[in-house]
Amino acid sequence: MEKLKKLMNSYVPEFAYEPGASDPGSVLTDLCAEMIGTCEERYSRVLSKHRIQYLNLFDPLIQEPVSASRGYVQFQPVKGYEGMVPIPAGTSVIASHPDAGELLFETEHGITAVDTVPELMVVTDRSQDRIVRKQYEPGEPLSFTAFGVEGENLTEHKLYLCFDNLLEELTGLDLYVYPQASAEQQQEELLHSLAGSDMCWSVLEADGKETVVPSVAEEQGAIHLSLPDYVPQKAVVRQKEGYYLILTCLGELPEWYVKEVSVSMKRTHLIPSELYLNGTSESAGMVYPFGKPMGLYNEMTLDDREVLSRRGAKISLSFHLGYQIREERAEVPEMDLEYKAIMKKPRKPLSIRAVEVCADDVCWEYLSWTGWKRLFQEEHLRSMFNGSTEGDVTLQFICPQDMADYEENAGGRIRVRLLQAENIYQMPAIYRCPVLTGINFSYSYEEQKQMPSFIMAKNNFDEKEMTGIWKPFYQTENSRRTMYLGFAGSMAGMPLSLYFDIENYSDRPADYQVEYLSPRGFQPVRITDQTGGFCGSGTILFMVPQDAVQKNLYGYEGYFLRFVNYNRENPEYVLPQVKGIYPNMARVVNVNTVTEEFYLDDMDNALQIQLSQQNLLKVRVEVQEETHQGLQWIEWKQGRHSYEGGRTYQIDMEAGLLSFRKHAFAEYHLPEDGPQIRVSHSNYNGSAANVPADSITTPGTAIRYLSAVTNPFPTYGGYDGYTEQTTGQLVAGLLRTRGRAVTESDLMDLISQESYGIRKVRYCNHTDAYGNTDVDQVTIAVLVEEYEKGAHVFSQVKKKIKDRLLSDGIFQPAGRTLNLIQPHFVRLNVRVWLEKDSMEQAYDMQQQALELIRRFIDPMEGGMSGQGWQIGELPSPLQLTAFLRTGMDGVSISRMLVTAWENGQERPVDSEFYEKHKNPFRMAVNGEHMVYIEVREC
Repeated sequence: MEKLKKLMNSYVPEFAYEPGASDPGSVLTDLCAEMIGTCEERYSRVLSKHRIQYLNLFDPLIQEPVSASRGYVQFQPVKGYEGMVPIPAGTSVIASHPDAGELLFETEHGITAVDTVPELMVVTDRSQDRIVRKQYEPGEPLSFTAFGVEGENLTEHKLYLCFDNLLEELTGLDLYVYPQASAEQQQEELLHSLAGSDMCWSVLEADGKETVVPSVAEEQGAIHLSLPDYVPQKAVVRQKEGYYLILTCLGELPEWYVKEVSVSMKRTHLIPSELYLNGTSESAGMVYPFGKPMGLYNEMTLDDREVLSRRGAKISLSFHLGYQIREERAEVPEMDLEYKAIMKKPRKPLSIRAVEVCADDVCWEYLSWTGWKRLFQEEHLRSMFNGSTEGDVTLQFICPQDMADYEENAGGRIRVRLLQAENIYQMPAIYRCPVLTGINFSYSYEEQKQMPSFIMAKNNFDEKEMTGIWKPFYQTENSRRTMYLGFAGSMAGMPLSLYFDIENYSDRPADYQVEYLSPRGFQPVRITDQTGGFCGSGTILFMVPQDAVQKNLYGYEGYFLRFVNYNRENPEYVLPQVKGIYPNMARVVNVNTVTEEFYLDDMDNALQIQLSQQNLLKVRVEVQEETHQGLQWIEWKQGRHSYEGGRTYQIDMEAGLLSFRKHAFAEYHLPEDGPQIRVSHSNYNGSAANVPADSITTPGTAIRYLSAVTNPFPTYGGYDGYTEQTTGQLVAGLLRTRGRAVTESDLMDLISQESYGIRKVRYCNHTDAYGNTDVDQVTIAVLVEEYEKGAHVFSQVKKKIKDRLLSDGIFQPAGRTLNLIQPHFVRLNVRVWLEKDSMEQAYDMQQQALELIRRFIDPMEGGMSGQGWQIGELPSPLQLTAFLRTGMDGVSISRMLVTAWENGQERPVDSEFYEKHKNPFRMAVNGEHMVYIEVREC
């Protein structure tokens, strides 16, 4: 009508046309317009009808990918519940949808839910002597390489030598270690090894740290360790307190065995730190031990914190012994003269002979834990100060094991006391007073070497006390590369379900065996692996027996599962990446299974039964028949044609209409009393059931000790069937390729026949999964429509697509390996600064710019044309700048910064970035974008 009106006004300006007017010209115009419109509509319907009929001719060749939505649901038991919560197959859970209402999902397999999660991941490699550990806190992001040994190496091989008092009160470390090999021919090798660069000697501190001994040398059959000006501290290892020497093996583990280790040390000419005379502190220069003059029971006490703490050591006390004579006379009173005696002869004065006083008996004692005890047993030492001994004197003794501990200003722990001196109280007297000069201590363990009170070897978290003949350094790891999972609580149950969120670009499965820790060590576990050997995301079901035990391994106390890798080679670049581990996960599908029974009134005529559900996924039809074994339910099969004989039926899956031909039951004996027909059917909700994460939150049935259910990932794969457009594209591909894939377009058509929602395909011959040249490999990257929901979406269709490609046979004659992967997604972050004259409508401009950036980077609908990006093609900042200027009139871009997240780091996207990243399977996806508005200065 609009076209006619415009045409009429152009050629007949004087003609006034009004739609719907009674004027003959207007009526005729309306009639013609209506007739032309009706004809156009009829012709368009005819073309569409014939096109649809043409496409229907290919129904036998096309299998419509009607599919129910799938996903994974996590069942969480009540916190702290130590039992197992059984979740049988067919357990229903419900998601709410704003349009479709309640969506029902059912579990495809049964699991046992337990309140425990893996908290520790450890990978070991015995051949490389490596242990890599990753602690995992639930709720935090997780990313590690399965069976990968890149990272901090936690292997350690240490030998602990504990001494109760050997290093006590030292002011410098200077000792000799005497190792003895089990075989004489290994003795020299043992000494060379202990003093070599592959060994490190250290002293354990109280805080657990180690002080390395810098000076280590082989001297006269011993290892000399020297660390001047160092004060050792007591430490505790396995509740054993003492002083610890540590030997650490840094290189290749030696093969020698040790029978014995002893230690000696010595120091000379140590001046006593404390000297007391009758309790008064004096210097050690010149000492009168019993006073001047001597007094009975006078005493001299000595102490030295370092020397007298050497229990079991040979101690020498040296000094120069001399004497000083001191004469003591009695006072004689003056007598008054008597006059009568003057004339007498004078009397001789009274003369008294002086006596000699010597230290006849002295006692050497030491302070023990229970009091003072005799130090020397030799009797001649009791009279050594009576003048019989003079000059340089050295007294030697073994420091008693019950020597009291040092106490500051306590009065000393070695004393010599005067017990007897003849004539000591007579006058006059001549005292022979002993004088000591040059007092000093020396000690050594040469004659009585000290044995460690405790020897422990620690090899990779395995602590073992060494006795008899022992090998200090040994391997504790499994002979093959092994990955351990540690659980805080018991994971025993049948089956235990763990979901692994995995990316495996190499497409190489891992050949592994799972074992659990039992009282008999690690024992094999039967599993059901839905990851394809860690090739993609999925669950692994573990049949863990009830005798799982707890143990401390790798510094973690818990229950353990371990995966033993049987691959001959494990290059880091082909190993799978684990993005998360989720316990108690079960795969669910959007189905609602209903069983109905029907009664037959007429068994001769054709029969149609309307089922209670439409959009059916699967149907099982059974008819009750009388057999020689009694009444039995016999399953019937779906027939291709309505006239097909035998036990067949026809079904309209979309309408839910079940049909039987005329006289279908005539040949069989059906009971008169029903029901005679039983139908189990499942339906689905199509794409409406592709719900986001955390949408499935309601259990369909009550389960005891179950606190919550949720889906950590979105559900996916719910399709409503082919549209006319997708069917036309598929038929065109079939006619062009005849089921053979040669070009990328052929591969796209071939893959689309197996799975709905394929958007991009990249084919690279002679290329491995990482873009490197390899003549024996072919790699195909496939972008699925729901790629943003995670790698598990691609994992579910990967095997199906790969089997279809291998059945085509184009890769087999050449013997090449087919790798089927997702694109290597690169997350781009864009920051752009826009200039504006004022802040008016700045928010609208900001949102418009953000929308344009997201649309441009989108891998399926981005780019300048809106057709998306090809796999291997990365957008550049210059292209994005041009796109923004085209989409926003009058916009002024002052600057732009584009970065990419790679290996946990943010890198600028510049010319150098593109030079280093020529991977043909890279594909950009949207990251975090920021748009800043700057107001121009007037």
